[in-house]
Amino acid sequence: MIGLAELAGGLAEYLTARTRIAAFAGRMETPSYPCCLIEAAGKTRTGAGQVERSVTVTLTCYGSRRREREEGLRLLDLMEDAVIGGFTLCGRRFCPNEVESCLNGKELPQVRFSLSFYDTPGREGGEGEDEAPPMGELRLRVEAKKEE
Repeated sequence: MIGLAELAGGLAEYLTARTRIAAFAGRMETPSYPCCLIEAAGKTRTGAGQVERSVTVTLTCYGSRRREREEGLRLLDLMEDAVIGGFTLCGRRFCPNEVESCLNGKELPQVRFSLSFYDTPGREGGEGEDEAPPMGELRLRVEAKKEE
C-alpha cells in the first residue's frame, strides 16, 4: 500500500524537478527560500481485498524569509500549475479531483487538492501480503493453410 510519507516524498521530488523550487515533505526547522512544504492526510475505507484511499494534500508556499505575500502568490501559481495536469508517483498516475488556492490564517498561500485511488493492503507498492499463485502456462501454435 502506498504510504502517506511515500506519497508526500514522491510529490516533493516531482515538484522540485518540475518547478525548480525546493519542495519538502513535512516540516523543516530551517527552510531555504523560496520553498514549498507538503503535508498529506487521508481517509481509508477497506473491503473486498482492496482499500479506497482519499488523500488531501496541502502545499504551503514560502516565497521569502519575510513571507511577502506577492512572492508567495507567484510561487502558489507555479505549484498549482504543476499539479493541475496530474503527475506520476510510486509507479502510478494521479490526477487531482479538486484544486483550491487560498491563504491560511497566517496569510501564507496554500494549494490544496485531493486524490482518490484504490490500493491493495499489504507491503509498499500495492503488493498484497499473499502472492497469488501462478496462473499456469499458455502455449499458442500458429497454423497457416496453404491456398491451392
